[in-house]
Amino acid sequence: MLFHTSRDSHEEILSYEWYAKLYQKITRLTHLLKNVDLVDGRMVNVTDDSVIINERMEQRMRIFKSFVRAFIGCPSVQHTIQKNVAASSGDANCARLVCFSKPCEREPMIVNSLTIVSNFLKVSAQQRKSVRLTICPQVTQHRIWVGAIDEILNGLNLEIGLLNDQCPTKGTKMGQQIVSSCLKFLAKTETSYDRDSTSWMRLAPAKVVDSHISSKWEEVLEMFNDLIKCLENERGLLYYVSKLEVMKEGLAQIKDVLADKHIGYKEVRLQESLVQKKLSKTLGHSSKCLFTLLLYYLNGQVRDIEVDVCGGIYANGSDNKFTLCMGRILTSDEDKMVWSGVKQLDRALGLFKFLWETAGMKGVLDLQGHLWSVGATERSLTYRGNTFFLHGPLANCDQINSLQLESPTVSSLLTVSLMAKKNPRGAPIRKTAEQILRESQEHFGEQKSVDPTELYDYRLHKRNDFEDSIRRVPGDTAVWINYAKWEGSQNEFDRARSMWELALEEDCRNHTLWCKYAEFEMINKFINHARNVWDRAVAVLPHVDQLWYKYIRMEEIAGNVAAARLIFDRWMHWTPDQQAWLSYIKFELRHEQVELARQVFERLVQCHPNVVSSWIKYAKFEMRRGEIDRARNVYERALEKKLADGDGDDDEGAEQLFVAFAEFEERYKESESEALRKEFGDWVLIEDAIVGKGKAPKDKAYIHFEKSQGERERRRALYERLVERTKHLKVWISYAKFEASALSKDGGNPDLSEADLCERKKQSIRGARRVFEKGINYYKTSAPEMMEERVMLLEEWLNMERSFGELGDVNLVQAMLPKKLKKRRQIASDNGLSAGYEEYIDYLFPEESQKTNFKILEAASKWIKKKIVSNDQ
Repeated sequence: MLFHTSRDSHEEILSYEWYAKLYQKITRLTHLLKNVDLVDGRMVNVTDDSVIINERMEQRMRIFKSFVRAFIGCPSVQHTIQKNVAASSGDANCARLVCFSKPCEREPMIVNSLTIVSNFLKVSAQQRKSVRLTICPQVTQHRIWVGAIDEILNGLNLEIGLLNDQCPTKGTKMGQQIVSSCLKFLAKTETSYDRDSTSWMRLAPAKVVDSHISSKWEEVLEMFNDLIKCLENERGLLYYVSKLEVMKEGLAQIKDVLADKHIGYKEVRLQESLVQKKLSKTLGHSSKCLFTLLLYYLNGQVRDIEVDVCGGIYANGSDNKFTLCMGRILTSDEDKMVWSGVKQLDRALGLFKFLWETAGMKGVLDLQGHLWSVGATERSLTYRGNTFFLHGPLANCDQINSLQLESPTVSSLLTVSLMAKKNPRGAPIRKTAEQILRESQEHFGEQKSVDPTELYDYRLHKRNDFEDSIRRVPGDTAVWINYAKWEGSQNEFDRARSMWELALEEDCRNHTLWCKYAEFEMINKFINHARNVWDRAVAVLPHVDQLWYKYIRMEEIAGNVAAARLIFDRWMHWTPDQQAWLSYIKFELRHEQVELARQVFERLVQCHPNVVSSWIKYAKFEMRRGEIDRARNVYERALEKKLADGDGDDDEGAEQLFVAFAEFEERYKESESEALRKEFGDWVLIEDAIVGKGKAPKDKAYIHFEKSQGERERRRALYERLVERTKHLKVWISYAKFEASALSKDGGNPDLSEADLCERKKQSIRGARRVFEKGINYYKTSAPEMMEERVMLLEEWLNMERSFGELGDVNLVQAMLPKKLKKRRQIASDNGLSAGYEEYIDYLFPEESQKTNFKILEAASKWIKKKIVSNDQ
């Protein structure tokens, strides 16, 4: 076998009574469902092509087909299939062909994407790329694109019309209007030309050109959105709503392209080519929109392909020859029913062969279809060069009696769930009927006898309920989650995983869904499965921190520290926020990896260099480990980075960094004093104790003041070094605020008198003014071109003087403020020519104004002297 199967299921010997009961149910359902088939999720009467909306009948149809699949696996039926194929072909190799013998070969399949076909044929990734490159230019032609949309809208219009005739609703009425507007829009995209013209352009006679605004495909996209909202609650139209959702993918890519035949022939052709190019470029191999276009290209229809029995690809006695077998289950053997089934099978077989040949698969692929109907006469049919076999699984009760003699083993997969869409990241595994029965027998043991048919019916009914809910609300992942949990409660973990995968197909961007899936695996102690889920989750949603945290936590609890470290490294490549990096550092410290934690800190400050708190945490990390030189290096690098960037919007961060650096220097100086004390003895402590005896509170306050003054001197020295080194505006302002901060600190000391307090406030103000004056003088003499910084420093000074209250001198600063002048200057283009003028703000400082006035007076004096001399002459 070439197609993918998860594993071979166990065969279970079932009793004669089991088959007898099941045959009775099949017979009864056949009479109830005569000439009715399930097509595209809808019940259709094949006799008159009418649509039947009946939930109970749909449920019966699914049960009927699942029962028949069980009988296809019977040895007697298998023998009949092999005999008929050999008799029809007359080939010895075909006589050895055994198809539909395994449960996985009797699964149903809905083909709605190239991915499903490629997975079935085991097409490689390189071949898939080749397939896409081959078919995209063909199926994205403008006529194919318009034809596919037109096919969907016309079918939808017909269905809405029928509903409006029976029981119209507000949604269907509005929907019909929108569909009509869409069809009118498509009619405008048809290019007129004269078919009888001998010119290669075939232009039509000239027409009056409308003055209207050209339409774009974006209008269709908006109408599709409105149409989906109107019809999303109409159960009978869910198929068409799903097709509208599929085509929205293509519309979103071409929404800016014009779609109007009145814009001129050449322009129309250009826009049509743009449609083809954009769709070819953006529609991927797994795109359902691309697959819909392919169906229309091959068959002129857009309906998804349904296969009741998926079969497989079988070696046909030669290395280069294979046979693809698929099947369909019918409710009668009337000619119209049979040929309807043949045509549907032919569509499926043709699609698979088309992809086989397009992908360049090795070997010749023959096609073979099989149809089953209770009571049908065994015969073969030929349609479009392919052979189709009609089988009657159980023609009468005599065949049932023969089952008892053959001791049958039924390897049948009673699949009642919707065909699981193949997830590119996972391979869902399904349970077989005999597995259900075998495991139920193991569960109940010999003490309690359980009717296998009743157990099967219960589970079948429960699954049908879930699937009905899924069809009613296709996008509701909560239904899939409940379905998966129920399967898990039945210990059907493989089926549960299929449900989880289908839920992810519906909403793979839902991180909560990923978490619940992984936790489901963890609760049931499937660690490797959980690891796979987490790994896929962080790949799909790398910016959701919760997924990374839980993934790492699972590995750490499992004792897999190395794997957890690798996950952290993967996470850090996505440049997460600071908290993620700190979690990585804490992880390393928990496992006593100080050097690795230091490396992570280095990566953190490189990733987020403008986050001041990261630098401070890094420095404190080094300080706690006694690495003073390393800590100072961190502060110095942070300061250089902050001042080099000149980010004026983060003054608070800059001040925080300066203060932290100053406090570090104070603490480091104290540690040096402690080292000296250890070296020269405790005479300093003794002196402090002696001096401290018999002092009045005022003297103690004075001593406290002296100590605080020593600390301030050290911080002042640090600011002096920073100012001398950087001359940065932020440093000047921070330094001045530091000098002025003594006002608030000394004001809370109750031991100081009013006179002392006032004097110290004046000292603080003088210190702040000294810093401002020094900064202004620097900008005035050494950096006159930095007028903006000078003005900003003056404004900061003015605000501070106002904050001083009565002790402040606002006039002192106002006398230094410049005048703002609006000027114009010429703009030069890249080639050196004039490109116009622009306005800008210039500043005229007081000293410049005095110079200007002096020059005016000097010029006036010279003019007067010159005038007097001329008069004397």
